[in-house]
Amino acid sequence: MNDKQLDALLEQLPTEKQPRRDLWPDIEAELVDPAKQVTPAEKRRWLAVAALAVLTFSSWNFMFKPSDDPDIEIVINIERTAAEQIVANFSLQKNALLKTIEAAGLDISPWQTELTLMDSAEQDLQKALALQPENQKLLTMLRDLNSKQIRLLNTLIKFTA
Repeated sequence: MNDKQLDALLEQLPTEKQPRRDLWPDIEAELVDPAKQVTPAEKRRWLAVAALAVLTFSSWNFMFKPSDDPDIEIVINIERTAAEQIVANFSLQKNALLKTIEAAGLDISPWQTELTLMDSAEQDLQKALALQPENQKLLTMLRDLNSKQIRLLNTLIKFTA
């Protein structure tokens, strides 16, 4: 048999061949696996998990919502830089102590130069932190300076009262 005879025989064959039976029911059964279907119980479980997640996040937001009273506000804001958080918390403490000093009518004028120098140093550190917000040495210096200011104000309240 040569190539021409083989080509002639191949052309006589049908171009399509139909299956002996309908295959779609078998294909559909393979695609829709009952083990992979989500049951109503599973749907309720996932709905309960989603509801719990929403409840958790909303209660977290409610619990840590800042107070309207700035004297007792706890500053928790993940969008702030570390320096901004330090400054905000320090400002709350410092303002509360200054209100206490003012309410008691204490004279802190002899210490005003020291307080002014500390405020100036704090502003310089804040400027440096604006350029290098993740610099741990600057953050430590800012924390230390703020602690010294708080200790000085507490000491002034104790000894001038």
